[in-house]
Amino acid sequence: MYLRSSRKLIPSFLVLFFLAFHGAAFGEEVIEPDLWGVAIGIRTADIPFVAEKDRVFDTIPLLYYEKRRLFIHGMEAGYILHEDDRWRFSALGRYRFFDIPREYQNQVRGNAFDLGGQARFKISDYFNTDFEILTYDEGRVHANAVLNFEYSTENLQLWPSVKLRWKSKRFNNSYYGLSVREPGSAFDLYGGVDARYYVFKHLYLIGRAAFTVLDNKTYDLDIISSRMQSEFYLGLGFFKQHKEENKKLSSRPFIRVAHGWGTTSNLGDILTGNIEKDPYNNQMTSIVYGVPVSDDLFGLPLPIYLTPGFIWHHSSEVQDRIPEFVLAMKAFYTFK
Repeated sequence: MYLRSSRKLIPSFLVLFFLAFHGAAFGEEVIEPDLWGVAIGIRTADIPFVAEKDRVFDTIPLLYYEKRRLFIHGMEAGYILHEDDRWRFSALGRYRFFDIPREYQNQVRGNAFDLGGQARFKISDYFNTDFEILTYDEGRVHANAVLNFEYSTENLQLWPSVKLRWKSKRFNNSYYGLSVREPGSAFDLYGGVDARYYVFKHLYLIGRAAFTVLDNKTYDLDIISSRMQSEFYLGLGFFKQHKEENKKLSSRPFIRVAHGWGTTSNLGDILTGNIEKDPYNNQMTSIVYGVPVSDDLFGLPLPIYLTPGFIWHHSSEVQDRIPEFVLAMKAFYTFK
């Protein structure tokens, strides 16, 4: 997660929530979270616009974490404000892909981290419905009504869902009209399934298959070539084993503070000590909070940590002061 504009710092509060309320405090007993995981894979999707290339391909890293009121599920994260037997209300942030032709990418910049709220009504242990309202810059609001299902066996987990999305006039004009057409507010329909398959110990296969069907007004635009957009994702991940009970951890939290100076030298020169000073004296300072999530990986002594951090890029002749927020998951090995 990288944020480089003062107007877009709000998503970083998800990290701050984590630091303030859910990091393992020094001196207290550390319990394994309900869920942890890290994955990487290939995403491909149709481009619904008129374009020479009709598909995009992305390599996507994903992080997963659940503990107390905080949850991070791949491309979304949230904080539970209230929960009872039937209802759950959460502050929510979600990364949204928007697949457009290359020639419009600098103009539109459709990928975004939307912010808003979610109300979830639990119908049964395997069936619930969500009501969401999300927005990005300049009032680009959209809202979702979602039906979620869950199917689970010993080795396979499936999460099918169906979503009806309302797009505000500003949202639809900006993204699907590319600010050159005005389809106005409209609805579209999404259906898909996410899957996770157990392979061995912490190793899982993950995937997604989904389809979005555009409304008539949007589809009738001369810049739109297809009513239906498909999306597929396939990857590998390391996760806490399904239905494994939370254990007490021996790993302890840590705080790491660092300061670095820029250099024009490449990595090989740096490792051999042949370092040239950056003529602009670029510098940055960082602080990282390490939260243990597991004492081992595949039975090996490789403690796993979730590491949210804040980096401050100092001003110089060639750049302004820039804040950066980072969320990562790392494994450590101690040489004794």
